[in-house]
Amino acid sequence: MKHYIPKRQVLALGVALALGTGPAFANSDAMLQLLSVLHAKGTIDDEAFQALTVATKADEEHNTEAVAVVAKKAEVAEKAASGSKSGSKLQVTVGDAIKSAEFFGDLRIRYEYRDAQSQLGTPYDTERDRYRYAIRAGVKGAISPQWDYGFRLETGTYGRSPWLTMGQKNYYNSTPNNTLGDKSSTSLNVGQAYLTYKPVDGMKLTAGRMANPLFTSAMVWDADINVEGLSEQYVYPIGASTKLFANAGQWIYSSDSPPSSASSLANYSTGSTFLFATQAGIIQKLTDTVELKAGLTGYTYSKAEGDGLAAGGVLGTTNHFFTGTGSVATDSYINNLSIIEVPVLVTFPIANFKGAVFGDFAHNTEASQRMALDSLSPVYKTVNHKQVLAYNLFPNNHKADGGADAFTFGWAIASENTPALGIMHTPSAKAGNWEFRNYYQRIGLASLDPNLIDSDFFERTNTQGVYMAGSYAPVDGIVTVLKYGLASRFDKNAGTGGTNSDSISTQTINNYQIVQLDMILKW
Repeated sequence: MKHYIPKRQVLALGVALALGTGPAFANSDAMLQLLSVLHAKGTIDDEAFQALTVATKADEEHNTEAVAVVAKKAEVAEKAASGSKSGSKLQVTVGDAIKSAEFFGDLRIRYEYRDAQSQLGTPYDTERDRYRYAIRAGVKGAISPQWDYGFRLETGTYGRSPWLTMGQKNYYNSTPNNTLGDKSSTSLNVGQAYLTYKPVDGMKLTAGRMANPLFTSAMVWDADINVEGLSEQYVYPIGASTKLFANAGQWIYSSDSPPSSASSLANYSTGSTFLFATQAGIIQKLTDTVELKAGLTGYTYSKAEGDGLAAGGVLGTTNHFFTGTGSVATDSYINNLSIIEVPVLVTFPIANFKGAVFGDFAHNTEASQRMALDSLSPVYKTVNHKQVLAYNLFPNNHKADGGADAFTFGWAIASENTPALGIMHTPSAKAGNWEFRNYYQRIGLASLDPNLIDSDFFERTNTQGVYMAGSYAPVDGIVTVLKYGLASRFDKNAGTGGTNSDSISTQTINNYQIVQLDMILKW
């Protein structure tokens, strides 16, 4: 049965509803009294009166619940304020200059097996079986739309590795410390500290200690090295499919630090040593899914043109030139290095996966001078059915085979959602992401700076070999990585240039093998 409500009743009903649905916590008693008056005067009939009365009482219950919720929130806020005043709650205050802050880093656990075999055999071989860890943690962000900053702490003191060895004896103590849990070899140091200015779109100017900004490979640069000084980066788009990029660096290779003794000052060269890097390149979309990235890089050194300058800035005297023997005393010198590098990367889809092929070529235009200028080179002679080391000048005895050139080439395949596929690969930390890569590498004796090449694969110049690596993320934030490398000496009549504390007792590496199993937490 339908009820007809006259216009005046409709008007009164509208007034009643307006009052009933007004601000929360309205006086429900007053509303009920008003409905009673309207019902007594016949303005609203029995059915409308009953309906409006029920609605008003329900609204009263709702308001009561709302009041309880608000009161609870007020109580929580009051307790929080009281706790802050009493010091029981953590308060973080950041200066007005910092507009954003992002915490980042990783914790890595590693098992490593490394075997460096000498031509002379035992006791010159180095075999190591180690359990290791490394930590890197930092913060980066914006100061303004034009200014960024970054700071990172990391374990280790060696520039080409942040790794610490579990159970490590105190290296600087002549009496080994075998105390369980000894921390004497543990250290935490500044890995990065920089400011970046962006004057225009696509340009970055960075000063301080920073990650290497170059497009390069582990053949030329160890990924753990943080360069120090000034860097400039610029990306210029041309249409929708082409980008030109340029990178440059003026990095302090060795700071001016005068020796304390007068006799040492006689051969001291004032001023810091710099490494200058200049790079130009292109990123070209060949199709919608295929992209090419290529660069051309030049490297030169200050105060290193034939003067046998070492990392410490001391002028070369007798045997103060690079000799390529694996000797600590001679192989850190950087005389006659003028290097051209050409890295290339092509990425493309393979079915439902990501694929890539990559390569890198480097040539030292002063390799012959580096090997010949007043330096001694190793020549091996057979004595008692073993080859032993003798020294002779390069020009009269041996010219290193392929000593001026270094190259690498390989391929990679990864899951479709893996974000990072490149020569300087950083494992992704999203569940289910995986990647496998394989490449061949050969470094001539005098082709590259032995202080910059990857300290794991394969530590030295005059080496060639293959490298395989696979990574998989079982859950978000965790990456497992397995790496294997196998190498040998390329030119059997020359040594393996460079030095590395991991295989320091093996002066010339004849055969090399490395296995690394990592568990990485990334944040």
